Amino acid sequence: MEKNNENDFNILVIDNTYNEFQIEEIWKELNFLTNSDILLSSDKTFSATSAEGEILKSNLALFLFEFYSEPWKSPIVKYTSEQIFNQKVIQEYTRLNSLNEFFARTNNHSTLLNYYENDGKYEFHRDRSLYTSVTYLFKEPKSFSGGEITFRNNEQYKTFDIKNNMSIIFPSFYEHAVSPVSMNIDSSGFSTMGRYCITQFVYMELGK
Repeated sequence: MEKNNENDFNILVIDNTYNEFQIEEIWKELNFLTNSDILLSSDKTFSATSAEGEILKSNLALFLFEFYSEPWKSPIVKYTSEQIFNQKVIQEYTRLNSLNEFFARTNNHSTLLNYYENDGKYEFHRDRSLYTSVTYLFKEPKSFSGGEITFRNNEQYKTFDIKNNMSIIFPSFYEHAVSPVSMNIDSSGFSTMGRYCITQFVYMELGK
């Protein structure tokens, strides 16, 4: 895990999020989900909007807790939750900043599968949760360029080049953006060769 508090950023980076078995099971699910009958356009997945009401993202996505009647049976939901909310990660993130004790106290989350291909991007926005975790997957050799994530906080910026099987945890009030993804191969928009991002919106549900 990489502790990164440059420019006052409160961000935890986790390399090699999933083990080999978990990745294999997750890819089976990703290959199944990546088709035009399942993934939804930006206007149907509660995109952040500008002050003028303009949708800020251009990608395909799916809320897994809405798609599945039993979401905990989904390898994506099951293994991402196990890897992000284990005790080691919670301890490391709390060590990074004492305020992250709130991360340890969160008790619920939702999972959004994002797929970026053919100039897919997301302009600067904030999430409506306490914390956000993003986990990246793509098929190798890598068939695209771009897709970096940039954080903006107090007019300071921090950009991360994404790596396969890497996760980032950060406070949801940090503005963040995804640079446009450019494919290096001909693709249909559902080729499975683009950039996947498994996003967990982490929050605290009162009375739970």
